[in-house]
Amino acid sequence: EDTMNYIARAMNFKDLEAYVSNRGIFATAKKADGTEITRIYNVPEVDINLSKIESVNALSRRITKKNITIEEIESELNEKINTMPDYSIFWRLVAYTIGASGFSYAIGSSITDSIIAGIIGLILGVYMCTIKRILSSDVLITILGSILIALLGNLFIHFELGSNLSVILLGAMIDIVPGV
Repeated sequence: EDTMNYIARAMNFKDLEAYVSNRGIFATAKKADGTEITRIYNVPEVDINLSKIESVNALSRRITKKNITIEEIESELNEKINTMPDYSIFWRLVAYTIGASGFSYAIGSSITDSIIAGIIGLILGVYMCTIKRILSSDVLITILGSILIALLGNLFIHFELGSNLSVILLGAMIDIVPGV
């Protein structure tokens, strides 16, 4: 929202009111001639790519310095969004593993339980990278992922490889929390 306000001021819009959520952008602004413009944009669910975010932030800084045209802005946005590569499967799986293991350890698990949460996170990562090609329902994907985590956690406890089911499950579950 702050970035939108900076850009609006640089583009001579007045009284920008914006609300941004993880799935939509709602904005109303006044042009210099007093005409009001209202837009609502759907934001499809995408993976978070910090390189793209930094690239768009750099573009917004250029806009506020007023040394760029609308055509250049559109061209750069299309280029940055469409051509910048996403993270490879390898790095996604590393993130799932470290995220689950690290969160489990941060909430007080033992090293062993943290490693188990990491293993479950890795398996969850393989599932998530695969299932999104098959299913389109985010709710169903999350429910099935939760079931997978619970089954794997209970298997590790059943075979006495882990000791604290709660921190193992919580560590692995962090990977399916939206926005994480």
